[in-house]
Amino acid sequence: MRFRLPAVVALIVVTAACTATEQSRPRPDATPSAASSTEPTPAGQSTSEPAPTDAAPSPPAVSDGLPEVQVWVEPALDEEVGDQFDVHLDELVRHAVIEATRRLPSRTESVSVSVAQEPSRVIIPHLGLGAWATHDIAVAVDPDSDHLGAGLAHLPTLVAHETHHPWRSTSGGGGPQGLAAAAVAERLADHFAREVHPEIPPQPWTRAIPEANHADWWRRLTAADGDDVDMDDHDRWFFGAGDVPAWTGYTLGWELVGDYLACHDTLASDHVSTPWERIVAGAGHPWTRPESNEAKPCGSRPSDG
Repeated sequence: MRFRLPAVVALIVVTAACTATEQSRPRPDATPSAASSTEPTPAGQSTSEPAPTDAAPSPPAVSDGLPEVQVWVEPALDEEVGDQFDVHLDELVRHAVIEATRRLPSRTESVSVSVAQEPSRVIIPHLGLGAWATHDIAVAVDPDSDHLGAGLAHLPTLVAHETHHPWRSTSGGGGPQGLAAAAVAERLADHFAREVHPEIPPQPWTRAIPEANHADWWRRLTAADGDDVDMDDHDRWFFGAGDVPAWTGYTLGWELVGDYLACHDTLASDHVSTPWERIVAGAGHPWTRPESNEAKPCGSRPSDG
């Protein structure tokens, strides 16, 4: 998603200082599922305001070659969510970032995350949460949502998804410039989140349209793609408008990335810098190659699990 982050006020800073030595990336035992537990998350600018001088830091993360992690949580929000659900947002978010970075290429640049109460337009209704990223990561929370209790269980996948984005944009993969590129980038981040947290149930946007219609929708998406694609086009194909069902672009990207990973027996964390064109071409889909009607050469996608 692409929203601008409103200014975050009175934030608590948590700094998890870690060494800059290179960290190998363990491969999880579970195979990534074809249904992600990540949301279609918005992307925007997060702020980096200094923490209040009286803010109490959380315990530092274990030093094991991971980048420095900074988490700012709006104090009133932290208190309200803590009272309702007996959780500490700073600890939940910091742990989720650390778990994600363990599986990504080593880098020394710090990771900054802000957590604040935000307008409903950036909240995913059935989670009571939202998240987006450019260089930094932002998490939006609606403490009044009836779904927040269940949504907090999905917070690790939201954070893992958003952690993937700045890694990809600075590792050669680049940021999405069009509809097809965005479909791949968003769902590569979803498959990565599923890789990190295979135990968290999938979300509905990975199966938003019938599979029998994927070929037709992909042709329509690529026909609408180009250098003149704007935010209205993006919103139409990813959030739904007119005759385009909600989450169409997300579903198509999920299937393409899932088939690419299955075809090549690889993980999403191995493809932070892989160009989106290579993923589309290597997915084995005849519907990504209009001149061909041959069957997919690489078998089926990973199971939904």
